[in-house]
Amino acid sequence: MLLGLAFTALTWASAARAQSAYALSPLGTRGALNTPTADVIPWGQAALSLSNSNPEITNTRLGVGEFGSVVGGFGLLPGLEGMARLAYVGDLRCNQFSSGCQSSMRDLSISGKYQLPLELPLQTRIALGFTDYGGAATHFRSRYAVATSTISKLDLSLGYSQRESERNLQSGVFGSANWQVSQQWQAQLEYDTRETRVGVSYAMSLGERSTLLAAYSRKLSANSDQQTSQIGLSLAISLDKKPTSSSAPAPALLHTAAAPLPAESDAPNPAAYTSSVQTPVAPTTPPPTTDTAQQEADLRAALERAGFAVWAMQITSGSAPSASLRSLTLEPRAWRKNRLDALGHALSAWLDSGDPATHLQLALSYQGQPVLQVYTTRTCALQFRQGLDLCEGAPALALSNGNGQTLPPTWAQAMPDDRRTDASKSWRSPTIAPQLELGLGLRTAIGTEAGLLDYSGALEIGAEMTLAKGLGLQAYGTVPLANSREFAAGGAFETSAYSGNTLEQALVTYWQAVQLPLPGWIAAQLAAGRVNGGDDGGQVDVLWLSPQGQWRAQWQAGAYESATYVQARRPVWGAVRYSVLPGQWQLELAAGQFYNMDQGWRISSVHRMGDATVNLYMRETGRPEGEGLPIVRFAGFRINYPLGPTRSSELGPLTVRGADSWNWGIETKVGAKDNNITPGYGLTSALRHGITSDVSDYDRGGMEDLWAGRGRVREGMR
Repeated sequence: MLLGLAFTALTWASAARAQSAYALSPLGTRGALNTPTADVIPWGQAALSLSNSNPEITNTRLGVGEFGSVVGGFGLLPGLEGMARLAYVGDLRCNQFSSGCQSSMRDLSISGKYQLPLELPLQTRIALGFTDYGGAATHFRSRYAVATSTISKLDLSLGYSQRESERNLQSGVFGSANWQVSQQWQAQLEYDTRETRVGVSYAMSLGERSTLLAAYSRKLSANSDQQTSQIGLSLAISLDKKPTSSSAPAPALLHTAAAPLPAESDAPNPAAYTSSVQTPVAPTTPPPTTDTAQQEADLRAALERAGFAVWAMQITSGSAPSASLRSLTLEPRAWRKNRLDALGHALSAWLDSGDPATHLQLALSYQGQPVLQVYTTRTCALQFRQGLDLCEGAPALALSNGNGQTLPPTWAQAMPDDRRTDASKSWRSPTIAPQLELGLGLRTAIGTEAGLLDYSGALEIGAEMTLAKGLGLQAYGTVPLANSREFAAGGAFETSAYSGNTLEQALVTYWQAVQLPLPGWIAAQLAAGRVNGGDDGGQVDVLWLSPQGQWRAQWQAGAYESATYVQARRPVWGAVRYSVLPGQWQLELAAGQFYNMDQGWRISSVHRMGDATVNLYMRETGRPEGEGLPIVRFAGFRINYPLGPTRSSELGPLTVRGADSWNWGIETKVGAKDNNITPGYGLTSALRHGITSDVSDYDRGGMEDLWAGRGRVREGMR
C-alpha cells in the first residue's frame, strides 16, 4: 500500500513535458542516437524501433543477410520503462549449428531504465538503467546512470556507463544534445565513448494516439569500425485512451467501507485532467405514465438495443413516489471485453429509457449469476455521467460484488418496510444461440540458432452457450493458417506447430459464488471435458477476492488423462496477488505443481494500460526426479490485448466478437549455459471462459480496480 501511495504521490520532472515523438536507441532504451537519456517511455505507451545498425560491433557479414536491431518497449509505471532487443548479423534463416551458415549473432535481450522521482533545477531528470539481462550469451550487458536537463528547446544529457561485456558500446562518460528545431524536426549531437555522431529526425503524427519518427545520423570520427551512416524508424503508440477524470475527492466505494480509496488513477497523470462539470445537475423527469407493462417493455427494448439480455426486472415502491426502486439483472451480450464498458452502457440505457424509477439496483451477470452490483439514483447517475464522483455526500455509484449485499443505509431509510411491489419479478433466461469468438493463434521462436523469427499461425474459433444459471458449454478449435520453415515438417519446431484442424477445448462448466464466514467474495468452478488438445478429465478452480479486491487468492486442482503423454497430469497449484496501484499494477506469486508435472514458482509484475496488459515474469520450475524438463529459470514477458471492436456484432440472438484476450510473449533462460528454449514449463490448464476470466473480468473486478477506471464508465454513459 505504501509503495502504491508513493507512486501516486510523487511526480517526476518530465511529466509536464508533452513529448509526443521520441526515438529508441538500438541499445534498447529511449535515447538520443545510440546513447540513453534520462527520459523514459511515458506510462501507458508502447514503442517499436528498427535500426540498420548494431553500434557496439562491426558488421562481419557485409553483403550477406541483414545487420541491425529491433527494439520494443513499454512505459510500465511512472518513470519505468522495460525493453526487449533483438540484434542480428548475417543470414537470418540458416541454422547456426550447420556448416556454411553465414550468421554471427541472433541475440535476444531485456533492458530497463528507471527515472528517479526528483524535482531539480532546469527540469533535470536522473535515471539508472541496465542493458542485456538474461540469456546464456550476454553480448551487451552494462549498467549506467544518466542525467538530462532542459534549457529552452535544448536537452543536454551526460552519463556514465560501466560495461560488463567486452562488446558493449559504452565504457565511461557519454553525452548528447538534442535540439527541438520545430514541432516535427529535431537535431542531435552525441558522443558514445567511441564515436561522435550528428543526426536529424522528423516526427509525423499518425493520429491522436500514435507517432512515427524517422532518424538519420552519421559519425564524425573514425575511432572504430562502427557503421558510418545509421537509419532508424520509431513508432510510439498510446495504449490507454485517457478519459476525463473528476477533481472531486475519491469517496469510499462501498457503503460499508471504512477507509477512503485513492483518487482516480485511470490516467498516468491524473492532475492533467479536470472535470467537465463542477456543479450538480438537476435530474430529468421521465414522461408520466401508469402503464407498468409498457414501461417494462420499453425498458427491456432499450436494454436489448444497448447489447444486454435481461435476466430479471422488478420495480418496488415505498409510500412516497420518490422511493421507487428498479431492480435489473443484465447479461452483457455485446460488452464482454471490459466490464467498465458494460456498466457505462447499461446505466446510459436506463437513464435514457424513460423509466419512472428514481433508484436503480443494477446487477451485471455472467451466465445469469451476478458478478457486479451497482446502486445509484437518477440524480446521482446524471451527475456522475457529467463528471462528479460524489452525490449528496456519498459515492454517486455504490459498487459491490455479486448479489449478497444489502441496500446502502440511506436507501434503506428511503424504502420503508411497507414497500410494495408494483410489478412482479420478471425472469427471462437468455439461453441463446452460441456466442462466437474469433482469435489468432500465434506461436513464435525468436532469436534462436534455427532462425531470427519463426512462427506458426492459426485461426481460433470459439463458441460459448449458457444452459442455466452458472451452467454452460464452451469449446474452441484451431485451423492452421501458415507456418514458417522451422515450424513446417522437418523443422526444428515441428512438434510445436499448429497442425490440422484441432479441437483444443470442449468443456461443460458450472460456477457459483460461495457464501462462507469469511470477508470478501469467493467463487468456485467445476469443469469437465477436453482441455489442451488431447487431454480429457476435469478440474476445480477457487477464487477469493478481499472486500475491496486489493488481495486475490486462487487455487486449482485437476486430473487429466493424456492421449499424447504417458503420465497422467495432476496439476495442483495456488497463487496470491496484491494490487499495488488499483487498476494499473499488480504483483503475483504462484507456486505448486503445474500442468506438465513440473514443480516450482512464478513471480509476476502485471501492468495494465487501458485494455492492454503487460506481464513481466520470472519462474523456476522443473521435475525434481529428473525425467525430462530439468529445473530451469526463465524470465520473459507476455502481452494481452482484446482483438476486434469493443462491441460484439449481433446477428439476431447470435453474437460474434474478436478474442476477449489475445496473448503473445517472449522468454529467455536466466543463469543457464545454453539458450535452448524448451516449451512446456509453468503451464496451467486455463479455461477460455470462467471465474478467472469473465467472472473476475480478467482480474479487473475488484472494487478498487473498478473505481480507478470509472472514467471509462463515464465514456460509456456519454
